[in-house]
Amino acid sequence: MLIRNTAFSNLKPESWIEFESLCLEVAKKKWGNYKSAYLYGRNGQKQDGVDIFVEFDSYTYGIQCKDVEDFTWSKIEKELKKVKDSDFKLNKYIIMTSSLRDTKIQKNMLKYNNENTDKIHLEILFWEDIEKYVVNDVELLETYLSVLSTNESITKKDKDIKLMEYIFSKISLDKLKESIELAPNSFDVYFSRVSDFVVDITNTPSFCIYDKELYAIFSGFVYYFNQIVDGYKNCYEEGLNGFMEYRMDSEYCMGFYGRIMDDLDEFKNILYKLAKFINEKYAEDIDLCALDSRARSYYEQNPY
Repeated sequence: MLIRNTAFSNLKPESWIEFESLCLEVAKKKWGNYKSAYLYGRNGQKQDGVDIFVEFDSYTYGIQCKDVEDFTWSKIEKELKKVKDSDFKLNKYIIMTSSLRDTKIQKNMLKYNNENTDKIHLEILFWEDIEKYVVNDVELLETYLSVLSTNESITKKDKDIKLMEYIFSKISLDKLKESIELAPNSFDVYFSRVSDFVVDITNTPSFCIYDKELYAIFSGFVYYFNQIVDGYKNCYEEGLNGFMEYRMDSEYCMGFYGRIMDDLDEFKNILYKLAKFINEKYAEDIDLCALDSRARSYYEQNPY
């Protein structure tokens, strides 16, 4: 079932199998010095609380994948008991869940680790933690988008919805509007940071928007965005408080200045057009206000 009108749905896998595969790929990225990493057993078999093993030269991690909405400490305790009663020799036990971060569970995890220093160390990766690895790794992002594009159980419209939710949980349209109000004398470096994400996601082979009108508007958004970023990278230098200051003394930049002014006008229009189109055609499916809040929070928590 698709979860809509929430910024946290984004591109969550539609099935347990997809989630387990994603967890394996994230584990490989997180612990890159592993000797081997593989899925353990299959659905229906006794697995003693472990879905994935990550083996190193002198130690082993076991991972449990929990694609559930009702994620509680009591469920974690049951999985810990399975592992303790097994023959596995684990140095760390990790639970990767599609559930959102929960302070009660985190406190119980800290308490468990403090009281059991001589036993298996417990680590929990919530959906927000998993998502960060996907966002910051081009290969993972491509794998993720590929899974979405080839999933025949999801309609083309729903694929567009999930993709837009994902993109605009990382890009704040309102923040972009605020940033360009400062231009052209200065630019918030937010432009540069967001541009890296735009380049990465639109250049992945599996990137696809099925709605032709949405595709046309979004393509214009990407084009003028890149034009502006390219211009200020040539004409601006990093100043104080996260702003790119215009190099007024550089004759070389004067040619770019006029172009940036034109591109800014076009970009303002396309921002308005994109937001208006989504709010009208996808009013019941995409909540841009909620996504905008998520995007601002994301960059506040990840300033670099």
